[in-house]
Amino acid sequence: FLADPSGTILDVIDEWISLTYNRPVNSTGGLELTLDGSYANPSFLKLDGRIGVYRNGQLDTDTVWFIRRIVKTLDEEGRRIISVGAVSANELIRRRVVAYDEGTSYAVKSDFADDMMKEIIRENFGSSASDVTRDLSDYLTVATDTSQGPTISKEFAWNNCLDVIQDISQSSITAGSGVFFDVVAP
Repeated sequence: FLADPSGTILDVIDEWISLTYNRPVNSTGGLELTLDGSYANPSFLKLDGRIGVYRNGQLDTDTVWFIRRIVKTLDEEGRRIISVGAVSANELIRRRVVAYDEGTSYAVKSDFADDMMKEIIRENFGSSASDVTRDLSDYLTVATDTSQGPTISKEFAWNNCLDVIQDISQSSITAGSGVFFDVVAP
């Protein structure tokens, strides 16, 4: 399925030249879609448009992919092709920094690893953000705290949110009780 940036389905693409994707744990991964240059709706391909790959009626890998690159070229046989590059919804986490100063409760934490990750997302993307322009809680829901990971302490003022969350996950693995994260489509 091809959707616009707000998630409205625009087209069902059932013919392509190639489709590959990888979805590593705790990272963004990537999707590459190659379409024939005669694709009927090229105007539907937009930056941050969404691609949902369905198999047997189910959204594969539980994510949508955000389009980040659209290139129109000729292949080795001279055919027009459209190459689309996309990243998983985990990319949303990469787009923000922990926008809080050193020493504040927003940038210094000691908590269960899984709860800490969720708190960072709530404070930088959700209703707990001190700047209302950063609140995406109408579009992003954070799971309930379950206190399943080890207790760790971190300081991370003005660091990239994805780097912080990945570091917390790695610390939980090092502590012997791995906690992982993901942004999934509902």
